[in-house]
Amino acid sequence: MGKAVSAYEAHGELATIYDFGNGVKEKWVGGSKAWRNNNPGNLTPAKAHPNQIGVAWGMAVFPSWEDGKGAMFAQLRRPLYRNLSLAKAIYQYAPPKFNPTENYISFVLAHVNEGKAENEKINRDTVLSSLSDERLWDVVNAMISFEKTTEGKIVKIYPKTGLYIWHTSHDEKVK
Repeated sequence: MGKAVSAYEAHGELATIYDFGNGVKEKWVGGSKAWRNNNPGNLTPAKAHPNQIGVAWGMAVFPSWEDGKGAMFAQLRRPLYRNLSLAKAIYQYAPPKFNPTENYISFVLAHVNEGKAENEKINRDTVLSSLSDERLWDVVNAMISFEKTTEGKIVKIYPKTGLYIWHTSHDEKVK
């Protein structure tokens, strides 16, 4: 079926509608906002997200989970974050007003350093620009794990075909 080309918030229910441009739509119902919007980082809408296909529930919507993860990775490589330490970046990304930021930092560090040799470990003062793509992906995946995405259900919405079946009084099945 391919990727959705646009998406928007369903009015009157907790759902995001994905439009595939061929008349077929999907309604992603329930679950977390991150799941409904294919936006594991809960990124706000921005022109800087080239794969963004819409806005729902105040957040950007992406055509796939992988596109959303890619946008999150790209966000952490942008000037706003790349020269910050891991701790400062998480304070910027998930401020204490809305998040348990210190718990977030501890969680990310525990996950990215699990099973790593001492010389491969990162700490709260590690600057994001010093991380290889592989290690930054480790950070992204740990952040997604901390966010605890919950799945809902996907309902297919098919277009009306415009075809009608007519019966006449001569049809044996019509009484």
